Order: sequence, then structure tokens, then C-alpha cells
Amino acid sequence: MLVSVLNRLYSKEMNQQRLFFLKILSFFCVVFGLYILLKPFINLQTIQSYHLPLNIWISNHSFLSSILFIFFFVIITSIGLPFIAIATMSAGFLFGGTWGLSLVLIAFFFHCLLSIIIVRYLFQDHVRQLFGSRLKKINNEIDKKGLFYIIFLRLSLITPSFVVNCAAALTNIHIIPFTLISVICSIPILSILVFSGELFGTITSIKDLYSTQNLIILISLALGSFTLLIIQRRK
Repeated sequence: MLVSVLNRLYSKEMNQQRLFFLKILSFFCVVFGLYILLKPFINLQTIQSYHLPLNIWISNHSFLSSILFIFFFVIITSIGLPFIAIATMSAGFLFGGTWGLSLVLIAFFFHCLLSIIIVRYLFQDHVRQLFGSRLKKINNEIDKKGLFYIIFLRLSLITPSFVVNCAAALTNIHIIPFTLISVICSIPILSILVFSGELFGTITSIKDLYSTQNLIILISLALGSFTLLIIQRRK
């Protein structure tokens, strides 16, 4: 009798582990498939080659094109695809600096909001099992320092946005304040990317966008975030 119960429990646990593994494997297969599918289209050369027809279509469908941009930005960034930089620069190239930055800020808000909601309420156990040990340090710092540590992570540019969102989802941090702080602290880097994107038509490589001024700004942000962190620790 006891052996039979133990066998059932073991079998149930094994089935849950297999189901968890299949879910994770399916997710990574979908993400990898999308990456392979989208990679040929989300690059400098492709965006430049379709610039004229895209500009004409955007001019004729300004509202719809803005909605579609926000939608695609949120989708490709919220599932962890590494296209956030090129997507942000594309906004400046296709919509201009001011309107492009507005769209990116809106899209980034929903990216953070959607990511933390999905991970916290749908995949928290799975993410904790898969990345729990790797995210533990970030989780502990967020629990202790709250939004202050989010400011540090966003300004320092050390941790990718998708990872920050996943880590925050595993804590008790409030969703709306987290999202708003994330957007506000990301304004400098997003602005650099958007206004750099306006130069897409005159460059041959992403490396051409690098400038001393942008580098100084990024280093200043990183140093500022580390300074704030040191001050907080001494309190």
C-alpha cells in the first residue's frame, strides 16, 4: 500500500517535471524560431532598403502605423528577443525624433507592464525554477532597496530590460510604480537610440552611430547610478 502511494507520487512529480520541461522547451523553440524568422528583416540594410515605401505608407496611415509599431515593439521585446535597440532606432528613422521617441516611450511602458504581469501571474513558478538561482541576487536587492535598485539597474545599463522585468516579477514590488520608474530612467538611453536612428539613411553600419558625446552620456549615467547605490548602502 505504502509503496503504491509512493510510486503514484513519484510518477505525478515526474509528469509535472516533464510537463514543465516541455513548456520551457516549447517557449525557447518559439522564441528561437521567431528570432531566426525576424533576424533577416530587423537589420540596418533591410530597414534602409524599405525606407521609401515605408515612409509613404506611414504618411498615408500615420495612426495605424503608430499603433502597429507599438504592438510589434511590445511583442518582440516582451518575449526576450534581442531587438530592442534596433527597434528603438527604427522609430527615429521612420517616424522622426520627437514622434518616434513618444512612440518608443509608450511601447516601452507596455513592454515593462506586460512582461512583469505575464511572468508574475502566469509563469512565476516556471521562471523561478529555471532562472531562480541566477535572479536571486537581483531579487534580494529589489526586495531590500525596492524602486531605488530599479533606478540603478535601468541607469547602469548592466542588465537587459527583459531580465530586469523577470526579476522584478518574482518580488512583491508594485507593478505600476516599477513600470513608471523604468520608463523615466530609460529616457536618456532611449532618446540617444531614437535620435541616432534619424541617421540611418546616411550610414553603412551601426558602428557609424557611435559618438564621443553619446559615450560620455552613457558613462555618466553608469557612474551616476553607481554613486547613488553607494550612497544608499552607507545610509
